[in-house]
Amino acid sequence: MAELKRKVFHILDLVPLSTSSVAPAFSISAAYGVMTEIMGVHATMSVLVAFPFFLMASLLLRKLNKISPNAGASYHWGAKLVGKRYGLFQFWIVSLAYFLSLPPIVIPAGEYTLDLLYRIGIISYSFESSVLWDSIVGIAWVIVSAIPLILGAKPTAKLTEAFLAVELAVLVSFIAIGIYSIPRSINFLALDAL
Repeated sequence: MAELKRKVFHILDLVPLSTSSVAPAFSISAAYGVMTEIMGVHATMSVLVAFPFFLMASLLLRKLNKISPNAGASYHWGAKLVGKRYGLFQFWIVSLAYFLSLPPIVIPAGEYTLDLLYRIGIISYSFESSVLWDSIVGIAWVIVSAIPLILGAKPTAKLTEAFLAVELAVLVSFIAIGIYSIPRSINFLALDAL
C-alpha cells in the first residue's frame, strides 16, 4: 500500500507540473531581456501586439482539448482530427522545435548565471564575457535539470513545486518593478518623442 501511495499523484503534484511551463520566469527574463536590450521600452508594445495571437491560440487549444482530451498533445489532435500522416508530421515538427529550442535556453541560462556570479564578485570579467563559459554553465544547468527527471516523476513534481514558488515570487517582483517603473518609462518615451 505504501508503494502505491508513493506512485499516486495528488493535486499538489499535478498543479506545479502543469503550471511550471506556463509561468516560466526564466523564459520571460531570457526572451524579454534580449527584447528590452534591443528595443528598450518599446519592447512592451511587442508583448501587447502578440497577446491577441497567444489568446486565440489558447482558446483554440482549449476547444481541441474539449473535443479530444489528451494531455495537450498537438500531434495527437492532428492524428485524430486530420489523419495519421499529419499527426506523424506534427510529431516530428514538435520534436524538432524542442531540440532547436535548447540553445536559446541553455546559452542565456549560462550567461545569466555567470553575470550574477560576476556581479556578486565570485568570478572575473573574463569568465563572464566568454561564450564558451556561457555554454559550459548552460550545459551544467541541463545536467542539473535532468537529475530529478532521472529520479522519477514524483521527485520531479516535488522539485517543481519549489521552483514554482520561486517563479511566482519572481513574477510578482517583475510586476512590482514594472509598475514602479511606469512613470520613468513614460518620461523616457516623452523625451524620445522630442
